[in-house]
Amino acid sequence: MADLLSILGLGLETINKIHNFVKAKITIEPKSFISFPGNWNIIIPIIVTNRTENPLFDVQIILWSKGKSPRIEIRIDDQEIEHSESIDDSIDVNTDSFVIKGVVNEKSFILIQLSYLQPNSSKRLFIKPIGALETKLEVVKFSTHPSLLASKENGVSIPFTPPFDMSVISISLLLKRKI
Repeated sequence: MADLLSILGLGLETINKIHNFVKAKITIEPKSFISFPGNWNIIIPIIVTNRTENPLFDVQIILWSKGKSPRIEIRIDDQEIEHSESIDDSIDVNTDSFVIKGVVNEKSFILIQLSYLQPNSSKRLFIKPIGALETKLEVVKFSTHPSLLASKENGVSIPFTPPFDMSVISISLLLKRKI
């Protein structure tokens, strides 16, 4: 193999650079799943992996579903309210992630945006379908630069650029009431 590389004039360092450029920066597993209603609650772990040497920001994951907008619960591993902004004296808003349910071209989707994915790391999402659900998952967008978070007294603005034209049905954030 080394002889072939030297004949082509490519060294191991060059081959590694080409490989790193070509490989997927973010992987997601599984890429699809089907769940059926029953007596048992099903929780599907989804693993999102940053395969680069650099942090990635505003990672958008889409769950495409067949039929009407699915009912699901989503929990994100290591999601802590400490990464939050206070909007008044009684409520903190988690700025690490949010969920959007919507429709595009008569197809239902759920978009999960993660604000930060560390280099060479994974984040687990746990999906709990309520009822039958057949879905495909894909990463549709990310950035190599952090977005600016804006806040003011009694308000916070989390940056979001949609990956395509969409109709939004709902937006979900993690909130914590201060006691």
